[in-house]
Amino acid sequence: MTRSFFSKLRKHFVRMAWVLPALPAGRPRGEAEATKSFSRFTGFTFIELLIVITIIALFSGLSLAYYNSYNEDIKLEAEARKVNDVLELAKKKSSAADVNLSQTCSGDFISYKVTVINASQYRMSLVCSGGETTIYTYSIPADRNITVESATAIPFYKLSTGTNSAGDITVKVKNTSSSKCIDITVSPAGIITKGTSYTSGC
Repeated sequence: MTRSFFSKLRKHFVRMAWVLPALPAGRPRGEAEATKSFSRFTGFTFIELLIVITIIALFSGLSLAYYNSYNEDIKLEAEARKVNDVLELAKKKSSAADVNLSQTCSGDFISYKVTVINASQYRMSLVCSGGETTIYTYSIPADRNITVESATAIPFYKLSTGTNSAGDITVKVKNTSSSKCIDITVSPAGIITKGTSYTSGC
């Protein structure tokens, strides 16, 4: 009986050997299957990683370009607002004939005037019958890439009489990096209007 039992057990293991696939020596079946699955998985992951990197690079480039454009628009708007504020200040001081004791005014008060000195500087001055005195000089930092231009100075006469000009006077503020401009227009009546940014004809 004992010999018969061991004979049957031997035949059973022989059949098992035919059913199970051959495994590398010294490597358990579970480890081999895990390695095979991991190899397939990492192959697909590498392709997916390339796709993800490409998408990220694409969107990063677009985001950077948008950010740079937005930043240039902000700088242009900020400098245009400063010019507009200086014009409004000159108009307000002229309307009130505001002359401080510390300011030199030889003779009678005539006006406050805003003059564009060059592409990066403009000033507000006090004009009296005996001469003109600079009150403030405004300088635009070179790294902002902003220029300002005007064909003529802009005077604001006392008692809200405006500029007494034959037509509108325009101050153009330009961002040389983005090639966008904002025009600030002063009417003969002294009404100051700041426009929106534009590119055509800038």
